[in-house]
Amino acid sequence: MEVQIKNNPFVKVSPTNKYSKIIENTDTKFHMKSIAKVVGIPFSDCFTVEEDLLVLSTSPNAGCLVMRVMLHINWLKSTIMKGKIVSGT
Repeated sequence: MEVQIKNNPFVKVSPTNKYSKIIENTDTKFHMKSIAKVVGIPFSDCFTVEEDLLVLSTSPNAGCLVMRVMLHINWLKSTIMKGKIVSGT
């Protein structure tokens, strides 16, 4: 996929690879993990974004559910742009 970058004079589009894996899929639980990595742009190939999605319900016919989304930035190498990337997310 291509991610549009706003307010950046050097980069307008960021090619990004996103890999997803379903950990568990039952009547009452759905658990999926995804990892997105930016490729081919200077100063941007230094991190990945890990996403963990968990959806739970008490029964298959329950009228409500609980959803938890966790995002984590995993730094692969140190960069001068780390502060700007963290403040932008």
